[in-house]
Amino acid sequence: MSASWILVQQEVSDTTRVCAYDRAGMGWSQSGPEPRDAKQITSELHTLLSESGIEGPYVVVGHSFGGLYTQTYAARYPEEVEGVALVEPSHPEQFSHRPQAHDSYEPQKFAVSSLLARLGIVRLLYKLSPAPPS
Repeated sequence: MSASWILVQQEVSDTTRVCAYDRAGMGWSQSGPEPRDAKQITSELHTLLSESGIEGPYVVVGHSFGGLYTQTYAARYPEEVEGVALVEPSHPEQFSHRPQAHDSYEPQKFAVSSLLARLGIVRLLYKLSPAPPS
């Protein structure tokens, strides 16, 4: 979630504008329309940036699964992207290279996390343990 990157965002904001968001269904964000695939998610980000009046070009940053969406965004909107930064990104073929890893992948963890976010449990946990004020 974007709030967990607050210290990095503050540091980077000394030299450039920083915008962070939680994609639909994550963090503070409401659920979004199905399907929740890279095309839908990157279209939503594109709309968000356009309607917010935040002008590019952008350096887009993605962590974990967000790395896949970041790469998709850069491929779909190359004229808007100046650079891409990937932080421990997922790999598009991570399960096809190691089939045994697919067996250990537990999609129900994402379903539980999504449910907890929708119920406000995630917000409550962040209120109990907020980012440091500094």
